[in-house]
Amino acid sequence: MPATHQGHVHAPPPLHEYGWIEYQLPDSTVYYVHPTRRVTADIDLRDERRLDALNAYFDRERDAPLGMELWLVEEGLDGGRKPSWRPPVRVLIDHRRRMAFLDHERVSGNGSGGNGVSGRRGRKGKGKAKAVEDDQLDMEYRYWTFMEGHPAHTSLPPNARAEAMDVLSWAWTDRLLPTQLSIPPPFKQEECTELMTLLRSFEQNEGGSQAVLHTRVVSRVLLRV
Repeated sequence: MPATHQGHVHAPPPLHEYGWIEYQLPDSTVYYVHPTRRVTADIDLRDERRLDALNAYFDRERDAPLGMELWLVEEGLDGGRKPSWRPPVRVLIDHRRRMAFLDHERVSGNGSGGNGVSGRRGRKGKGKAKAVEDDQLDMEYRYWTFMEGHPAHTSLPPNARAEAMDVLSWAWTDRLLPTQLSIPPPFKQEECTELMTLLRSFEQNEGGSQAVLHTRVVSRVLLRV
């Protein structure tokens, strides 16, 4: 839901003049979207210095590739007498394949980056096939991390809700009829029941705050798998 600026003493910078939309979530988290450039930014663009720096950044850097969204994560400021704004981490979001991966200019030797966009698994000592599998898992994990944190401006991919329901149904059954496997189900039985009831209460094409909650719940379920 786009944020309103009523009640603020100081007028915010002219975000709309540069094509940016501010989204404020119910938990007061704020992020910014540029629909034309297909960019989502976790950068405080109410700070005019950051807004000017980001606009200048796009004068020399490319937008998102066709069919993808670009997620920018702030690196912070360089030290020194006159701190300067560091270029952000670039993460490409592929909604069709449900993957998020670091732009090739930002990828380090181990395929990881900072600011919570690095994925969840190490690769040391693993074979090539296992490393590829882990890379794919990391990209999917990063994707659902993005969707959980930015649920207001885009809809869920097809079948995501059905997959979340399948996960919960499987976990509920696994608790009811436990196996000999040592890996526990990702959800407790009461969690499964409550989450399935909540997901059933959502309409597929609803908007507003319910759509935001729907996206966040599905993302959190699929993150835990």
